[in-house]
Amino acid sequence: MTLIGLTVMLKYIVMKRNWLLFILLLFVAQLHSQTNKTTITLSQINIGVESSVTDKGDIEVKFYNIETPESPNLYSLRTKSVETFMQVFSDKLTYWIRTEEKRELNKNDTSKIFADAAYLWHQLFAINRENEAGVLKISKTVPLKGYKDSLSLLRGKLRNNTELAIEKSGIDDFPGSILDSIFNKYFTDGIRPGQKIEDRLLLDKRIFRDKIITAVIEYEQRKKGSSKANALKNSLQATIPDTSFFRKSLQNLSTLPVKEVQIEINNGYIEMLYMVLDFGNKEQVYWLPYPIGFSSFRNFNNFKKMELINLQNQPNEKDTLNNKYPVVLLSDLLSYFPILGIDRRDYSPKDTVIRCQGGEQITVRKEETSKLFEAHIFSDLIGLNEGSPNGLLQTEIKKRININTSVIPFKNKKSAFGFFQYITPQITISKLEQHNKYMQLMNLDSVRMNLGGNDSALFKNQHKYYGTALEIFRHQSYSAGFDLNIFKATTHVYKLNFLFDIGGRLGFTHASEYANADSAEIARAPKFILSSLQVTPDLSVVFLPEERFSFTVANKMFIIWPLQKTFQLASFKNDNDAIFKKKPNRVVDVIELLMTLRLNDKTNGKLFGRLRFNAQSDNFKNNFSQIQIGYSTNILGN
Repeated sequence: MTLIGLTVMLKYIVMKRNWLLFILLLFVAQLHSQTNKTTITLSQINIGVESSVTDKGDIEVKFYNIETPESPNLYSLRTKSVETFMQVFSDKLTYWIRTEEKRELNKNDTSKIFADAAYLWHQLFAINRENEAGVLKISKTVPLKGYKDSLSLLRGKLRNNTELAIEKSGIDDFPGSILDSIFNKYFTDGIRPGQKIEDRLLLDKRIFRDKIITAVIEYEQRKKGSSKANALKNSLQATIPDTSFFRKSLQNLSTLPVKEVQIEINNGYIEMLYMVLDFGNKEQVYWLPYPIGFSSFRNFNNFKKMELINLQNQPNEKDTLNNKYPVVLLSDLLSYFPILGIDRRDYSPKDTVIRCQGGEQITVRKEETSKLFEAHIFSDLIGLNEGSPNGLLQTEIKKRININTSVIPFKNKKSAFGFFQYITPQITISKLEQHNKYMQLMNLDSVRMNLGGNDSALFKNQHKYYGTALEIFRHQSYSAGFDLNIFKATTHVYKLNFLFDIGGRLGFTHASEYANADSAEIARAPKFILSSLQVTPDLSVVFLPEERFSFTVANKMFIIWPLQKTFQLASFKNDNDAIFKKKPNRVVDVIELLMTLRLNDKTNGKLFGRLRFNAQSDNFKNNFSQIQIGYSTNILGN
């Protein structure tokens, strides 16, 4: 569907109020999609070929008869070079023609197919190289970092065996305090989270034995004055254990095979990651309990601080605070090598889920240009009432831009938070139709002539026109601005995101002194576009129970400053909307419930319903509601 055709369709819907056509348009938009693909026609054999490259680098080809293109056959070709691709492509095509078309190819046809295959290969990878974001490498094995608990366990075994060896040498009164001091000095001091414990435990066995033997001999000489040092030394060398057993134990922990890895990448974050480790007689699942940034070199460097914890045996709060639990560092599991590009500063790939085994290397890709901008097209059901100024057909266009995707884990290491995570520029078109387009301007002269309970001196400025912030917001035709994230917290355990944003808008509202008159009078009446500056703090909670459905509760405020010289804000007393307040209220409070449903996993299109309650913040009796249904999709295609 072309942009011109879409514009004409929207204008017709607004003029004719044909909402059945509007709903049909939404579903047509859902089915519309674009992919990076190459199509060639082998005219000499009446065959068409459509090809594309998957996220894993496999080539998918569809063969079809030019006369019946609606029934193609799909094949997946896993090849790594142009030569093997040409051969596999030729074999698959020949087989398809023989089985599906019931005919054979001659030598000239085969030669032409090889040439077409080479052309197809280079066309496909020219398209996909432009969209490559980077290469993700998964380790075959990972070390298990036990920190203090593993150190304590292995150190205790080694100490007990050493103590038994000294007793077997005939020294049954060797002080345990001396033995402890040796172990504390070499096996405890300096241990910190992230340090390899084998650096302390896997000492050369001669150094370890020499330290113990020297301490034992010195003790015996001080005690008895013994001169049989050589005999005692030989006896101790034969009985004191070396560290080979403990070296083997630690090496086993350092080379655990990675059986499976799944990674969800979403909006520049690794939202979820889990892997399956092979412990020999059993498998254990380790996971990342909170999302981490995946868009900058600072994020990639932070992999060495990120811990994957055991899903079946999660640490309690005390263990978490003391680092007493086995973990795998993310930097030991994966490495990411981003591909540089002109003006490329966000190195995250497009939203995807990666499923692979240990030792694999995956090329990830940037988002297609067609998916850069998202549009929300919706209708307000209350706007169907001819007396309501709510916009009948409304559109929001926005693009989220990551700023600082670094996160800080909470102490329990099951949730994380961050600051200034993103900024979202957006344009909102609130009213396309002419009906009830103009905001009714109130004239200060009518107050001077009919004061009632009012005093026109209450106004700070004696401008000709006045109106409320709520009416400016309700009749707003379009606005442009941004939302800046201030704080974001995420917990996968409870499937929640907490967001606090502050935004800025420049809004435009059509206003007329005779907005409620007939069309002829409106045409003659003075009118203008009322510009306003708006600051929009926004607090929202997002529930994410599954990938197809989400639910959001939000409270947003619009703090409005009119920029028109002949207009000033006014507000009224709660119990009497004919009496002005001394200080006008600028704040419109918006409470919102939003439900989103993804109908098609192959596109980014989503159906949504939104309920909004909009009120003057100092007088909730002055309000209006919106019940909106619509569809969000990529503005340039799916």
